[in-house]
Order: sequence, then structure tokens, then C-alpha cells
Amino acid sequence: MGAAVGLAVALIGHVGPTAWDVLLGLVLTALALALIDGVVSLLRWVAARMLRRPLPRAAARLVAARTHRLSFPLTGALLVVTPWLPGDTVVGAVHAGAAGSIVIVAATLGGAALGGAFRAFGAASRTDVRGGERTGRSRRGWVGVVSGAAGLLVLATLVSLAVPGPGAGVVAVPPPVEVPTLALTNPGMPGPHTVLQATYGSDVDPYRAAFGADATWRTEPVDGSDAGVRFEPLLGPHVWLATRATVERLPVNGTVWYPEGARNAPLVLLVHGNHGLTRASDRGYGYLAEHLASHGYVAVSVDQNFLNGSFVGDGEGSEHPLRARVLLEHLRVWEAWAGEDGPFAGMVDLERVVLIGHSRGGEAAAHVAAMVADPTQAPAPSWALLDGSAVRVRAVVAIAPSDRQWVPGGGPRRLVDTSYLLLAGGLDGDVTTLQGMAQYHRVDLAPGSAAFTAFAYLQRANHGQFNTVWGRRDAGWLNSTLLDRGALLSGEEQRRAARVLITAFLAAAVQDDDGYRAVFARPDAASEWLADDVVVTGYVDGTTRSLSVDATEAEGFEEVERLALRARDGQRTLETRVRRLDWREGSTPAVRVAVTEAAEDRGTADRGSADRAARDVVSVAYGAADDRPPPGMVVEVEDAEGRRASLPLDAATSLRPPLPGRVGKWPAWSSRYRVTIDPAWPAEHLLQAYEVPLAWFVAEEPGLDLDGLVAVTLRPDRDEAGSVHLGGVAFRSRSAAEVAATGDGEAADGPGSQGAGER
Repeated sequence: MGAAVGLAVALIGHVGPTAWDVLLGLVLTALALALIDGVVSLLRWVAARMLRRPLPRAAARLVAARTHRLSFPLTGALLVVTPWLPGDTVVGAVHAGAAGSIVIVAATLGGAALGGAFRAFGAASRTDVRGGERTGRSRRGWVGVVSGAAGLLVLATLVSLAVPGPGAGVVAVPPPVEVPTLALTNPGMPGPHTVLQATYGSDVDPYRAAFGADATWRTEPVDGSDAGVRFEPLLGPHVWLATRATVERLPVNGTVWYPEGARNAPLVLLVHGNHGLTRASDRGYGYLAEHLASHGYVAVSVDQNFLNGSFVGDGEGSEHPLRARVLLEHLRVWEAWAGEDGPFAGMVDLERVVLIGHSRGGEAAAHVAAMVADPTQAPAPSWALLDGSAVRVRAVVAIAPSDRQWVPGGGPRRLVDTSYLLLAGGLDGDVTTLQGMAQYHRVDLAPGSAAFTAFAYLQRANHGQFNTVWGRRDAGWLNSTLLDRGALLSGEEQRRAARVLITAFLAAAVQDDDGYRAVFARPDAASEWLADDVVVTGYVDGTTRSLSVDATEAEGFEEVERLALRARDGQRTLETRVRRLDWREGSTPAVRVAVTEAAEDRGTADRGSADRAARDVVSVAYGAADDRPPPGMVVEVEDAEGRRASLPLDAATSLRPPLPGRVGKWPAWSSRYRVTIDPAWPAEHLLQAYEVPLAWFVAEEPGLDLDGLVAVTLRPDRDEAGSVHLGGVAFRSRSAAEVAATGDGEAADGPGSQGAGER
């Protein structure tokens, strides 16, 4: 029976998550039944062989009983208890797809064969109990062969699934360019504040006393019925059994870390995404919340476990309105608590609110930020904050977020003058494509805005290790055995990078410490703080002034094609617009970008000011267009008098190679795991933002007139054939703090004096 159901799963494993859950449950039930049936038969055989003396009546009846009278009840008990066991469970596995079906089939066939062999031993030895003739040696020999082969098959399957994987498909870390380390305190180190901890909750979940009897403050549950969302028929009862939550009674629970004696501190709400219903995901951000509190923030890890899926169903994003509704209610609570009579009066600055979301929580954070800025975007009037609310979401951090799982009326959310950080990993086995890049491009910055957008892509980071509870298993206990985890950063390395990047981002976004913007503008200067990994970054702010890249000014290229990049599944758009440049060996191509007073063509770095003549650094968004490392480029600036100066594009940041990430242990499975990954291009199309200070060009040509620049020209630095993506060329202005942090200064003598030109 188990083999038959397993084969059915292999044939129709892509019919959808709900059907898959049902089929997988049937397979695992059959497998458990076969194994337990076999084990019971084996125990009967042992009892019959070893107990030679007359047996007590009860024991004799047990040995002589038909095995299904024992195996069926035991299997039922196993299936009832398993969902409530700690940790990821076999029954909780979902979305294995075709590759997982193969594993299920192999395990089911092996398990059923092994169980059948055990049962055959019991049947062959039944005559020992009933006093009949013993079975011949030949029959027992065949049973031994079958059981041995089945055991080896099961053992080989288990070993192949247990090992982390070969760790293939990642590239070596390129040596960083020799620029000075940032003249800043490492943001990944603990801050100076003593941290206190408290909890608040609605006393709905009887299994979490921290949000009930032991809570410091009590909150009222929120009615989410106006979101127009209902739990699935099977999921609703399981949610109630596990958490006592219903759509009409959703708890408002949170754990707070805050600095002792805090005054006017920024408020940070951290919200998790989808994971196991019975595992408390909110606990997994304690490391980050405590770290931020030590740096002067009031940080809250928000509980939304009651909105997570389980082995009986998963909302697949349909619960997103409820995630946003609950997060908005937390903001409403904090607005009341920050009032004159509240427990946090004078301690929290509601005009400096930060939302940090992971996975589906990252998408929810963007929805809430948009609704706080514009209450008319809320689905119902009851969602809006108080009239005249002082709450302002200044920044959003999205960690490996989903995108477009909820698209309310008016289309995907756009954020305006809100600092936004996208943090993601190249070995993500859950959100396997860089979905958050689309939201990154849906942030609009007004001319001169203090807000900025940045992204950081860690090649060897996965989805779950940003959360200590989720860990290395991005796809549950069962499906994660298919993932190639051999190249992953350790959990501590990945979380150290998260602490550095998020703390640096928030220091610049809400604490006006602009020097930390250089972590994203010049990542090589911060490499000592990060893990030993390839990190690709992007940065755009309100002073960024994009130039029009006119295809007619590209000479010597075999092809110049304008296109919108797609994710590594070849389907989802990243909303990154580029020009692909191809050239042959021996050619001398060049693309000349005119310096005009208006930004006509807004490319990758397209959200800056067209009015402010910002001429401090020249920024080029640039990346590989195939699986070869991108060739070096020479950047040449020219003034109205014809004076020119040239520097390598990688004068301050080393060239980033393409970063393919093999999701599964075997290449054939990687391209079919959950989404189709193009085996010819298994890497995300990423553009590193390369910045070169204009003062360095003056060091090369002292007579250069920076106020009279007329063109920026890019040309390959060698005669080899090449193919690259050019996202955009822009000028940007830096604050004095950022200039000081990078060590450039007004008297900089160019990259040679900084060591940047040494290769």
C-alpha cells in the first residue's frame, strides 16, 4: 500500500500544496504502518524463539495475535502525537515536489519491503508457537536475502539524506581591494547599554505563560475578521488546538528588549514569517533584539505563530492580511503605551519606528509601512491608527522576503521616502529566488531625501539561520535532507553578518550616523566585520543623480540590448532594468554617457535627485551577464576642456563574480526543487554598485574641472570577449561623516595613496 501511494505521489506531486500534503500524509501513514507491522511481527518472532517455557496467557495471546491488531493502533497514536513533538516533524513536511517524491517512493519501498520481511519472519516462525512443523531453511534464506537488500536500500537512502551535501556551486571569496577599513566602531559588537527584558500578551495561548500569567503587561486580542480571511477548514481547528487563537480572537503578544533608562529611543518591531505552527518562531530573534537594545533601541519580537501553517495546511500567503492586521495592532498598542500615562512614556520615539520582517514577515512589513504612511491603503477603516497618529515608519528591513503573495487593490506596495534594506542569501532553500528585489525597486525617494535603499546578498547564507529556531532546515525536517547544506555559513557567522548589516543600516537610517552608509557603498572596507563570504551590495539615496545611458553612444559592441532582469527561475521579474553589452575578442568597445542637468533615463540607480548636481562619487551598477566573471572596466571622466582622467571600476570595491547557488544535493534535483531553476544560469542576476570618488580622478589629472564634466565613458580593460549587464551610471553626494569613515577626505591623493590601485 505504501509503495502504491508513493508512486502516485511521484506522478502527481505538482498538483498543489494542499493535495501534496494529503498524499504525503498517506505515504507516511502507509510507511509507518508497514514498519510498525513488521517490527511487531519481528518482536513476536523474538518472543516465540527466545521464550521456550510456557508463556502466561496474556503473553501467549499477544504473540499469537494478528499483527494489525497492534500496528494499526500504534500507527494511529504515532500520527496523533507527532505534530505536537518538539522540532520539525516528518508529518510537517510540505512542498518536496518531484525530487521529494522520489525520496518518499524510495523510503516507502524500502520501508515496506523491510516491514514485509520482518513480518515474513514472524509468519515463518508462527509454527514455533502453535506447535507445527518448522519452515524449511530455503524459505528463511530467501526472507534473509530480501530483508538484507531492503535494509541496505533503506540505509543507503538514509545516509545520502543525512549528509549535508558536497557544498558545490559556490565561488571562492575574491581578495578585497586594499582600501582602509572604515573608521567606525564595528556595529556587530554589543553596544554600551544595559538591556532589560519584558513581555506583553493577550493570555490566549495556554502553552506560553510569558504572554499570559507571566506577562508584564496585558493586551486585548484583536478581531481580524474584517481582513476577509478565514483559516482553512483543517488548519483552523489545529490552530485552535495549538494556540487557542481564532480569526476573531488573535493575540497581541510580544517580547521586549530595551535599554535601561531609555529616552526617546527608536522603536523596532521584528516579525517572523511562516514556519511550523507548534514551534515558536518569535524566539529566534532574541539575539538581534537584544543586540539592538544594547545600541539604544527598544526592540520587540512579535508573536504571529498562530498564523503559521502546519501538516494539515498552509495559507500560502492568503493569511498575509492577518499578518499586517496584527502588526498594525502592535503599533496601536505602542502608541498608547508611549503616551503620558503609559509604561513607556518618554522612552520611545514614535517618529522613528523600524519594521524588520523575515520571509512572509518581510512582505508584511512593507504592507504595514505603506498603510501607516497612507491609511487609505488599509483594507478597512478599523485598521487605521489613531487620528493624528504620531507613528512614522522611518525604515524597513526585509530579510529574504516574499513578494506579491498579497496584492491588494492598486497593485504592489510602493514605499515613499522610507529607508529600505534587503538582506538575502544565495543558498536560500525556502524563498529560492530573490523576490525582495522587486520591492527594493518599489521605493521612491524624493530629491534630497535623507532616506536611502540598500541591499546585501550573502552567497553562502540560507533562509533559516537568520532565526535561531529555524536553523539550517529551510524546508522542514524531511525536505531539507534534499538541500545541499555543505557550503552554508555557520549559524553564528550568518547571524554575525545580520547584526553588522542591520545595525549599520539602522544607525544611518534612524540615528543619523551617516558614516555607516559606507558599509553598503564600499563593502570591501567593512569586510573584516562580515563573514568569510562573497557579499554583493547596492546603495541609492536621495542625492543620487542618474545619467541617461544612450544606446547610440555605445560603439564597438556586437550587441546592445535593453532588458528587464528575471530571477534565477527564469520567470519572476526582479524589476531591474539593464543594458546587456556583448563584444568580441580584439574589439575596442566603449559606452559614452553624457552628463546632463536632468536624469532622463532612470535605470537601476534610478531613485535619486535630478535637481541637485551631486558630484562627489561616480557610481556604476554593473554585473556579469553569463557564468563568466565580469571583465574589468575603465571609468573615464571628461570635462568641457577635453581633459580626461581614468581609473579602474574596481578601484574601491573588488569585482563580484556571478554567484550560482545549487539548492539541492544533485544538479538534476536543484532545477526541480520547489521552483524551476534554470540549470544554464542558476545564479541571480545581481549588480554590484561600484563607487569611485571624483577626488581620485583629480589626483590623476589635477586640472580636471569637476563642475564642468561632460561625459563618463566605460570601456573594457582587456581585449578578451565579454558580456556584461550595465544597470546605470550616476553621481552621488556623500556627507562629511561618510567621507571621514572611508578615509578619503578632501586631501586624498587618489587610489594609489589609499592602496586601492594595487592589484
